[in-house]
Amino acid sequence: MKISNKKRIFICLGTIVGALTLIFLLYTPVIFQEGNPTPLVKGIAQLNFNRNDIVQLNMEGDVYLSKSKNGQEALFASLNSQGYKFLEQMGAGYFFKNDGGDRLIATHRFYSRFYSIWNLTTTKDVKESIAWLAL
Repeated sequence: MKISNKKRIFICLGTIVGALTLIFLLYTPVIFQEGNPTPLVKGIAQLNFNRNDIVQLNMEGDVYLSKSKNGQEALFASLNSQGYKFLEQMGAGYFFKNDGGDRLIATHRFYSRFYSIWNLTTTKDVKESIAWLAL
């Protein structure tokens, strides 16, 4: 019994669609771990195709994406160019300060073993904040 060309094409396409669906279902927790994956996909494309070391994501807050390999150095270089100096590290948090007294906290987490997500939070100097609260 011969199988027609149309049936062969239909079987191949069905197998491909089934395999892609299975892969998507298996990796759904990883893909959607940060909510909407669209900004992350755009950031990954910018990292790989534009040869950027670190990119800002279109997400709420100051969120950056870097490759896990040398990602810390890329963040430090970016912040040094903005006038911030590294102070210390506590766990996944990195503390920076600029000459104007602003402090920056960069927290790190892995998106996968290949990419890192950095959340940046800027605060004023503690002494200035306490003086402002006393008024």
